[in-house]
Amino acid sequence: MMRFFRVLLIFSVVFVRQPVPVSAQSDAGLTTTHPHTLREQFTAEAKKYVGTPYKYGGTDTRGFDCSGYINYVLAQTIPNIVLPRTSEAIYNYAHIIPDEQREIGDLLFFKTTASGRISHVGIFLGNNQFIHAASDGPNTGVIISSLQESYWGKAYVASGQFLPSTRGQTARTDASSPSKEQESATTKQKNIPVAEHTSGTRAAVLEITATGDWSLFTAQKFAPNFRGSTGTVYLSFSGTTISPGMGIQFRYNAGTRSFQIPLIAGLSIFNFMQFYAGLVFTIGENKIPGTDQKASSSIFTGIFGVTFQTPAVTIKKIGLRVVQSITYTLYKTADNTRLPFFTSLGAGIACATGIRVTFPLSAFIK
Repeated sequence: MMRFFRVLLIFSVVFVRQPVPVSAQSDAGLTTTHPHTLREQFTAEAKKYVGTPYKYGGTDTRGFDCSGYINYVLAQTIPNIVLPRTSEAIYNYAHIIPDEQREIGDLLFFKTTASGRISHVGIFLGNNQFIHAASDGPNTGVIISSLQESYWGKAYVASGQFLPSTRGQTARTDASSPSKEQESATTKQKNIPVAEHTSGTRAAVLEITATGDWSLFTAQKFAPNFRGSTGTVYLSFSGTTISPGMGIQFRYNAGTRSFQIPLIAGLSIFNFMQFYAGLVFTIGENKIPGTDQKASSSIFTGIFGVTFQTPAVTIKKIGLRVVQSITYTLYKTADNTRLPFFTSLGAGIACATGIRVTFPLSAFIK
C-alpha cells in the first residue's frame, strides 16, 4: 500500500511540474524575450480578431468561444504555452493574484451562469478593459468590454496569471506606452524565461468523493438494499477532452460484509463522465448478498465502473459536485469457480450516490 502512495505522489509531481521539451529555436526565442514584450505581443495579437463571430466550441477564425479564442491567440504568439481547454480548467491552472497586481495580458475570470461556476474568461488590456469572445448580449463575438460595465463588474470573480510577471521590472499595469526612462531601464535588466507552464502540461485536480452505495436487487429478489459506503481519493489531469487519472478507494461493502481497497485508473470525458477499472484487495471474507455463501473477489481487473457528475459549484477554487456511479466487482465462489450469472450480477453490481469535492493540485504543491 505504501508503495502505491509513493508511485502516486511521484507520478503527480512529475506529470504536473515537468515541462515537455520544445524545439531549440522556439525555446530560445521565449527565454530571451522580455516579459513586457511577451505580454505586448499576446495582447496585440488578441486585438487582431475583434469582430470574429462567437461559436460554441470554436477554436479558429471561423468562430471562437472564450477559451478557444485565448488558446488560438497563444498559438500565434507563444506556441510553447498551452492552456487547458475550458474557462474553469484555466482558472484552476492559473496563478490567482490580487486585483491590484494584475498586468496587461493577465486573465480575468467570470461567473456568468446559474451554476455558480467559472464559465467565462477574457484577457486584461489595462484601464479596466478586457478583450474576450462573448456569447450573448448587445454585442457578441470578439469584443472589448469594461469591468465598469454593470454586468461584467458583477460577474467578475478573479484575475489569473500564467505569463511571467513584469513586477520589479518597471512593470506597467495600464495601456499607456512606457516612458523613455522605463524603456532604458528595461533594456538593462536581465531577461526572464517564461513560466514553467509549457506545452503538454495539464492542470492536475485532486478529487475527494464520499458516497452511499446501494442496489435494486440481489440474486434472491428485486428490492432496494443498502450496499455500504465508499471514500475515494483520485488525481486527475484535466486540460483536454479526455483526461487520465488514478486513485484509491476505501469501500465498506455491506452487501458482501467485507472491507475492500480498490486501486483504480480512469479516463474522464468532457468533465462529465468518468470510466475506471482497477485491482481490488479485500479484508475479510466475502459473502454473497442475502446469503451466508462465501465468495472470493478477483484481484486483477477486479472492479470497473462509470461515474456521472454534475457541473461544479465553485467556491474560490474548491468545486462541489453531485456524483452517481454504477460499478461491477468480479466475484467467484470460495473454490474459485464461476458464480451463476444472476448471482454474479446480484453480488457485483452496485450504485453509488454522493458528493465530490475537487481542489487544484497547485493549492498543495508550490
